[in-house]
Amino acid sequence: MTRILLAVVALGLLASGALSPAVGAERIASAESASATGADALASTDLGVGPAGDARTNQANETEFPPGLNESGVTDPLALVERHRATLRDTSYATSTSVTFRRPNGTLVSETETTARVAPDGELFYVASTGSETNATRPLGVDHYRIEAWANATDAVVADTFRGDDPQFRHVAREDAPLGPDTNWELLYSALGTAETELVGTVERDGETLYKVASGSPTGEAVLGEASDFSALVGPDGVVHSFQTTQRSTLDGEPVLVSTTMQVTQVGTTTVERPDWYDRAVGNASTR
Repeated sequence: MTRILLAVVALGLLASGALSPAVGAERIASAESASATGADALASTDLGVGPAGDARTNQANETEFPPGLNESGVTDPLALVERHRATLRDTSYATSTSVTFRRPNGTLVSETETTARVAPDGELFYVASTGSETNATRPLGVDHYRIEAWANATDAVVADTFRGDDPQFRHVAREDAPLGPDTNWELLYSALGTAETELVGTVERDGETLYKVASGSPTGEAVLGEASDFSALVGPDGVVHSFQTTQRSTLDGEPVLVSTTMQVTQVGTTTVERPDWYDRAVGNASTR
């Protein structure tokens, strides 16, 4: 079976002014008085940067707009994803992702729920993924499963559970773990270049202003693989704190609607502990 897991992330922007108060030539008696006059004028107005740009406003803009974003939208998906990853690389965080496939009439085909806890630099991680495909169009061999993986810098332990059977444990090299924290970055990158976005407001969360963006006005019929609806919250540091999207795709040659949601939480406060089945898995060196 071929599956297409596509997700669309919309990212927020801010617009800055481009006005500056005029300063009369007669008020400029010297370089010192001109500097003071300009400072007084800026202090007494709420205008934006002048034609040559105000240094303080430019510095603020650099902070508010991460690479890959400007007033017109996402200009460089790769640059934005790299900033997203770089910001989280130096801290701990948790993620939760949900992907569902439904037929146009609403029938559920499959669903997957994935959670992850990641330590700084990804040195430790724990990922658990639970899925169900009981309404698939043909037998897939697995109608319900749960896979868990915990890893340190060199090794990983894995627990596989299928159809409600007892879990099977194994101990493998880190690079052989079936799950990892990078899957979300791949989804994020594939999503950024597939839709137009517009800023619809801001949200205050934990003392930080997040930019709320959503899909722009539709310009025509929905296109296979492109988002038909999405929204996202993006921080000024480039972290996509949450997004949700729905898009058209196909599964087994039949049309489906793919809905994806992702959240990034507990930034800086996440712990990654060994699972309670760690010892049992370490005793099994299977490379299955």
